[in-house]
Amino acid sequence: MSSNDTFNTYAVGKQAEIIQKLMILFKGNERFHGAGEVSGAKYNEEKNKWIPGYVHLEHKQAKEPDWQAHLIGERFLGISPLQDDGTVWFTCIDVDKTEDNIEYQFEYSEEMSKIKRSGFPLVVFRTKSGGLRVTIFFSEPIDAELAVRRMKQIAAQLGYAGQEIFPKQIKVDAAHGDCPSWIYLPFGPTGNEQFPEQCCMNESGHAMELYDSVVYATRNRITLKQFSDLFVTEIKAKQNGRTNGKNHPRGIFVWPTDGKELYEDVVKRIFWDGPICLWHIAHEKCPHGDQHYFLLNCAMFLKRKYPENWDKALEWINFNVLRPVGDAEKLQQMTKDFKNKGDRPYEYTCQNPPICNRCHAHACKQRPYGVGSGNGAEHFELGITIMKRGADTTFIVNVGGERVPFTASELLNMQRYKEKSLAYAVTIAEGSMKKHEWERLVQIGIENATVVETPSILQKDINEIEILKIFFGVHIPNMVRAKGDEFLKGKEGDLVRIRDSEREIYFKWDSCAIFCRKMMVGDRSIDRLRMFLAEKGKEHGRNDTKGRWYRCTVSVPWEIFDPLVIEHWLHPDDNLEGPEEDG
Repeated sequence: MSSNDTFNTYAVGKQAEIIQKLMILFKGNERFHGAGEVSGAKYNEEKNKWIPGYVHLEHKQAKEPDWQAHLIGERFLGISPLQDDGTVWFTCIDVDKTEDNIEYQFEYSEEMSKIKRSGFPLVVFRTKSGGLRVTIFFSEPIDAELAVRRMKQIAAQLGYAGQEIFPKQIKVDAAHGDCPSWIYLPFGPTGNEQFPEQCCMNESGHAMELYDSVVYATRNRITLKQFSDLFVTEIKAKQNGRTNGKNHPRGIFVWPTDGKELYEDVVKRIFWDGPICLWHIAHEKCPHGDQHYFLLNCAMFLKRKYPENWDKALEWINFNVLRPVGDAEKLQQMTKDFKNKGDRPYEYTCQNPPICNRCHAHACKQRPYGVGSGNGAEHFELGITIMKRGADTTFIVNVGGERVPFTASELLNMQRYKEKSLAYAVTIAEGSMKKHEWERLVQIGIENATVVETPSILQKDINEIEILKIFFGVHIPNMVRAKGDEFLKGKEGDLVRIRDSEREIYFKWDSCAIFCRKMMVGDRSIDRLRMFLAEKGKEHGRNDTKGRWYRCTVSVPWEIFDPLVIEHWLHPDDNLEGPEEDG
């Protein structure tokens, strides 16, 4: 029985309880939610999955009716984990069944066994494409930057490095309508050939009953302290490895004494200062299909750490870490090849499995024998939001920890991308990228982007208009009260004047900028206001014929403001509220 069928069998009170618990668990951005229809679903051959029909974004918070429609199978509901204040109540790894057109068949029981061994309080759902959504729920808001950083660490440990992590952004430019990436929620429409059951799984990999799933997830919510404590064990393990290593000569591998040193302690001693990927694989022991590249990268690492007798360390790994035990002849040949190469170093093969699946490049670069600057299987997440406003399209993109708007030409040209990033005083990531690699990264970002058809209330200039409304709203009504109709004629010391015949508002830019700074408006917002006025306003030079006051002023048309706002400025003491509606 699918989750949709199960939900319909519950009493009304229990249905309401399930919805309330799910709304707490999946608390997301309150400005919008995503939606998709069952009808019109299409099969995407490249991604090897069905895509709902009429995928769109709705500029309102998801409420009980939206959840109801999702749970009874009428339509899909999507939520963005990222709040406008940069916090999250849940975070997840979206493990897809396909990558680079290669389809993987999940053995759910094996995946759940691996996840259970990790010791993390992970709640795992099957997705509508048959993949996994590995989730952590919080009982309090957690900083998104911390959540994403730690989830990358968990992904590397589980072999899910490079898979999508939500939230994709750690900040959001809400003032300009930025809508961070959203995901479809579990327990959605199912029961047909397109969409498999999007259930929660137990530790054996079997589907859990809907109500039990919600209770289980709720019980697994954790606090910030509990989240931080999850990583203490690994930190201590690396510290122990470093301590144990000090008991041996530097640069020389000491073969373990049988019965005197446990396997785990030897692994800690060898791998604590090497690439993250090798550390995780060695702890779990390396299976047959992954042995060649694992042993190859171990040789590169060991030759750096144990220049005197690295081959002895490699031999220990071959017979103790590889399962089944590695081939002795292949080991001999690999050792010979490395010795013939002399001092010329190999580079870690970060792009090959199993290395890429366990890669955490940022952390690896901090290890004494980790990858160098610019290396590693960097998994950049552009986190693109496409803001469509008629023919005008803006791409809001992750740059470091900031959200920066780009035009299409700026985003496609890496040099212009760097220049724009520097203009926003954002640090650019280390290393370089080839043109085709950058274009592929952008293409992936576009394919997975959140597309926002912006309503008028969220137009890109709304923040600038609000600033002007505050500035004019402070000065115009007071001047009207003081001068009456004489206000329109103006005086030399005025900061603002209105010419009703032109339907234009004139003001002194310097006075407006001073006002903005007194109101604690940041320099970036002031610069955006300058750009807005250059596009929407008019600059009047020293040769303006309207009179001396109008020289060196800026004017904006009435049309950018709501007519009721203009009316209130000109008649501030009138009651401008409309008649009350009956009922």
